[in-house]
Amino acid sequence: MGIEKICLQEAGHLIVRSPKYWQLVFKLYISTLKNALPAKVFRASYFFCRHIDDVLDGDRHVSDDHEDYVQNILSAMNTKNGGPQIVELYRFAIGHLVNMARADENSEEYFKRVIKDAMLFDYERAQTRQVLTQEELEKYYNDTFSPVMDLALMIAGSSLRSADLPESVTTQGHIYTIRDIEQDLSQGIINIPA
Repeated sequence: MGIEKICLQEAGHLIVRSPKYWQLVFKLYISTLKNALPAKVFRASYFFCRHIDDVLDGDRHVSDDHEDYVQNILSAMNTKNGGPQIVELYRFAIGHLVNMARADENSEEYFKRVIKDAMLFDYERAQTRQVLTQEELEKYYNDTFSPVMDLALMIAGSSLRSADLPESVTTQGHIYTIRDIEQDLSQGIINIPA
C-alpha cells in the first residue's frame, strides 16, 4: 500500500475519533504546497508515532495485546519488509532522513527512543499508576520530547537540536501535562511529581 494512502487512513482515523483533529490534519497536508518532500516525511513520521501512541493509549484497537503489537513493530523496524503495515511509514521516513540528518545522528534511534522510553514507559506506568519524582518527571519529559523535537528539526532542515533548546523540551512537557491532565489521570498516567 502506498505511503500517502496509509497516511490518509491514519488521518481519517484521527478525524473520526474527534473533530478537533481536522485542523492538525489540514496543516499536515497544506504544508505539502511549500515543501513537498519534507512535509511527506513529517507526515509519515507523525502518523507512524501517533498510531503506536493511540494503540498503547487504547484509542486504537488493532490487537488484543497492545504491548506485543508494539514489540512486533519494533522488530519489524530492523528489517526491510514485513511487520504491521504501519511500519511502511517508518521505512519511508528513515529512507529520507538519512539525507536530512547530520553525520553524527542516527534517526532510527530517535524513533526507538520515542517508542521505548516514552510510549512503552507510559503504557507500563499506567498499569501500576506509578508516580514519578520531580527529577524522574523531568527525565521523562526529556525522553519523550527530545527525540520528537530532534526529528522535527531534522526534517525542517535546521542545524539546531533539542540539546540546543532544553527549555523548549521542559516547557513542552509542562504544557502537555496541563493540557492532558484529565485524560492522563483517567488512563493511570500521573504527570504530577510525587
